[in-house]
Amino acid sequence: MEQNHILSPSHQKGIFRRLKPKRSRLPEKSGEILVSEGLINPSDIDTALAIQKGKNDLPGAKRKPLGMILCDLNLVTPMDLFEVLFRHNKVLSLDRLLVERKLLDHETMDKIKKEAGQSGVPLISQLINERSISVQTLQEALFDLFHIPFRMAGNFKFNPEEEKTLRKLLTRKESKAHRLLPLVARENTLLFGITDPLGMIFLKEKNHRFQGFRIKTVFIHFDNFLKLHSRLYQTERPAPEKSPDISLLLGYRCVLTHPEKETDQIAALYERYEILRQLVTGARRSDHADLFRIFLEESFQTLTQKTGAHKIAFSLKKEKNRVNILARPEAG
Repeated sequence: MEQNHILSPSHQKGIFRRLKPKRSRLPEKSGEILVSEGLINPSDIDTALAIQKGKNDLPGAKRKPLGMILCDLNLVTPMDLFEVLFRHNKVLSLDRLLVERKLLDHETMDKIKKEAGQSGVPLISQLINERSISVQTLQEALFDLFHIPFRMAGNFKFNPEEEKTLRKLLTRKESKAHRLLPLVARENTLLFGITDPLGMIFLKEKNHRFQGFRIKTVFIHFDNFLKLHSRLYQTERPAPEKSPDISLLLGYRCVLTHPEKETDQIAALYERYEILRQLVTGARRSDHADLFRIFLEESFQTLTQKTGAHKIAFSLKKEKNRVNILARPEAG
C-alpha cells in the first residue's frame, strides 16, 4: 500500500539552504571583492585602510568597517556596497551587531526576531516597538552597518507635484510587497523609504527604471510606511482581489515521472504552495521557484530509489501555521 511521505517545512528549508549557490571563497576580504567587482581600484583600498587605522587608533573609537569609509569617500554607494557584499555573503546583520556590541543579549534578540517574524513587522521596526533600545542607538547602528540614516517619517508630506512621478516609479503592488516606497523625485535624485535592508536588493534589480537618477535610501518605521503607502496610492482603486479557494489549492496533485521535463507542472504546484503559504503565515518572501523545482527533483529521485515506484504524486497539506508537501509513490 502506497504511503504519503511528508516533506516538512524544516526539511524544505534545509534543502533550500543546501541548494543555494555556493559562495566562492576567494576573494575573502570585502575590499578585494569590491575590486574584483570593478566598484573601486586597489589604490582606494589603501586610502581607506589608512583612514581606518587612524580612526581605530583613537582612544575609545569604534571600529569602522572598510565599506563605510569607502562610502564616506564617495567611492561606492551604500546600495552598491550592500548588494555586492550580500551576494558574497559578507553582510553583518543588524541583530548580530547589536549582540556583539552588548546592546541586547542573545535570548532577547531571538525573542524579538521571533515576534517580528510572526507579526510580519520588519526587525528594525519591531526593535522600536519593543523599546528594546533607544531610537538614537538604533540610528547609530544602522548607519554604522549600511551608511543609511533612519528617520521617523510620521510628519512627512509628499510634494503634490511629484506624486504622479513617484507612482510611476513603483506600482502599488511592488511597493506593498517589498515594503518600500518612493518619497522624493527631485532634479536627478530619487529618495526611497525602506523598512528593511533587503529593499536595496529590489531597487538594485529595478535599477534600469531609474536611469539618469541618483538613488538614495532612508530607513523608515513600518507604521510610517503603511500610512505613506496609503497616502501615495490612495487615488488608485484596484479591483478587490478574490480570496483563493483553499480546497482547490489542497486538491491539486502534481504527478511526476520525468521531473526534469515536467517543469510546468512543478511551477504550477509552486505557485499554489506560495499562495497557500502566504494565506497561512501572512508572510511574503523572495522567489524560490528554482529551489523548489530542484527540491522536488531530488525528492523524486530519493523516493523512486527507496520505493521502486516510477511515478510520484506531490500535493499540499495545511497544518496549523505551516504548509507541508506530501509525496505519494504511485504504481504504473
